[in-house]
Amino acid sequence: HGADGAIDELAFFDEVLTEEEVAQLFENTLSPSDFVDSILGDFDSDGTLTAADIDLLSQSIGQTEPAFDLDGNGTVEAADLRQLVEDVFGTFFGDADLNGQVEFADFLILSGNFSQAGGWASGDFDGDGTVLFADFLALSGNFSRSNAIASVPEPNGYATFPMFLLL
Repeated sequence: HGADGAIDELAFFDEVLTEEEVAQLFENTLSPSDFVDSILGDFDSDGTLTAADIDLLSQSIGQTEPAFDLDGNGTVEAADLRQLVEDVFGTFFGDADLNGQVEFADFLILSGNFSQAGGWASGDFDGDGTVLFADFLALSGNFSRSNAIASVPEPNGYATFPMFLLL
């Protein structure tokens, strides 16, 4: 608030603030930016969704860490990994480079790391820490899938022009 008592800042919150939080905002000991949540699935807090975030969740499977329990059932499990990959990242198991497509480039990544330790970016899609046949099966089951929206080409003037002459 300004020196004259007028409000000089407006902020919207997606949660109910406690009386203490409102008082702290009023006293300028808290800022609205203190309430900004991180990006869902950005477990390493670097501001972007990367393969490292998938690896962090994979390493937490079997634990009860709430940050990684996306479905809220109390345990981090394969369903949380699936939710992260498909719903949060919007891609498929097998998309090593996270470009939204399971394609030959992803196969090359997997084959180049086969039977070696690695994470998602190396082709470990089941999160066990090693690129193995199960990872190949995940890739092959989604091969040629893409999250790109198919577009229908518009007719151009050249295609309709000859038809006009025939009429």
